[in-house]
Amino acid sequence: MKSIIILAGLIFSITGCGTFKKMAIGTTSGMFYEATGELETDGNWDSFKSGAMGNIKLMEGLLYIAPGDDDLLASLTKAYAGYAFGVYETLYLGDKLAENDEEHNLNQAIYNYSKAVNYGLAYLKEQGVSFERLKKNIGDVKEILKDELGTGKRDLETAFYVGQALGSLVNLQKTNMALITLVPMAKGMFDYVCETEPEFNHGACGIFYGSYEASRPKMLGGNPEKGKQIFLKTIKENPHNWFARAAFIEQYIVPMVDEDEYETQKEFLEEAAESFDKELKWNPFKKESEAAFKKKSLKVFQALGLKRFEIISKYEKEIF
Repeated sequence: MKSIIILAGLIFSITGCGTFKKMAIGTTSGMFYEATGELETDGNWDSFKSGAMGNIKLMEGLLYIAPGDDDLLASLTKAYAGYAFGVYETLYLGDKLAENDEEHNLNQAIYNYSKAVNYGLAYLKEQGVSFERLKKNIGDVKEILKDELGTGKRDLETAFYVGQALGSLVNLQKTNMALITLVPMAKGMFDYVCETEPEFNHGACGIFYGSYEASRPKMLGGNPEKGKQIFLKTIKENPHNWFARAAFIEQYIVPMVDEDEYETQKEFLEEAAESFDKELKWNPFKKESEAAFKKKSLKVFQALGLKRFEIISKYEKEIF
């Protein structure tokens, strides 16, 4: 990411014409999109929290000069949804469990998710899919996206993060009926992604569907037991994605007050936290295995899972 920032700086310093700036951005925006994957390799949650926004604002500056750039719109959708989810919704979890009235983290999560939705809808519009069309045909969102978008990484990721941001905005504002009516749209976006690529993002589909079933009461169509089984299957198939375990605790175990299942997940995550801490610290005798290298793209999910578990564990006596 740093090399791209330097490149962008050189472009602006030597180019005076707006047209040439847009051309220059067009040749580098694809690298920005690919570089967002680097954030997934950061295992330090505090580093992610403090460092991501600078890169996000840089991309917004570039989009200001080159509005409508597909790669920048996709990058900003992913970045804002990820930042809202990874930072402010995580901090808001602590507020909820503490039962305090502090709204800063809640509002910041809403603001950042809103930006993700705005950029994501702008991306979809560039591909010929307007928000008005999706609202008018809300039961056919999956089919519309399948017809109009491809199966490439950029289309799938952008649809996924728009769906995540929409769903999270509903979850954070459950009394907003206008948002609640968009739940089928969010699910249609997930269905498009997860039917196209079931193993998307290391078990993200299982986490969504598990949460979707577990978080809704039966009278509203939910099925907590089904959600539990989806979570367990996802955890088994994606053992290195520790966020799946944290989501299982948050979405099923805590609401159902399942102490036995909590102890199982707690034992695993406490051991994982200890080994993860050692891994983040340099050791002259440590050799990086090929397996560890392959797990680099999971670092942020692991760090986020451990952070959510750390917050939940502070209140476990009150919960159970």
